[in-house]
Amino acid sequence: MKSFKNSELKVMPSGDFQLLGIRCKSCGEAIFGLHPLCLNCSSSDYEQITLENRGKIRNYTILHVPPHQDWKGPVPYVVTEIEFPNGAVTTTQLVDIDPANTRIDIGMPVQIELREADRDDDGESIMIYVAKLLA
Repeated sequence: MKSFKNSELKVMPSGDFQLLGIRCKSCGEAIFGLHPLCLNCSSSDYEQITLENRGKIRNYTILHVPPHQDWKGPVPYVVTEIEFPNGAVTTTQLVDIDPANTRIDIGMPVQIELREADRDDDGESIMIYVAKLLA
């Protein structure tokens, strides 16, 4: 298994994963993904952090058109902005729901999980992170 985007997601051979980020030592901002500078204040003085695999819905939209012609996922589908407990934010798909029959509210808790997005030329799984509603 390997990550679709190594600057955001580290996948271990065991299947465990880490969501990656940085915390700026100048302004204190927590930012999802690895970046050369703080996106808030442009400082290069930061530390790499691992984010929790839980968060809450900050915003969302229901899309009724596939993002490209090779889309293998369901339509309609939900894209959601997730805020982690430390304040970092990312955008991903909200999975395992029926958008027409599931109530989605700002602030609802979610769990981040791995899903196979595709396979490379050698047949190795390419993994992405997605969000799933917590009961």
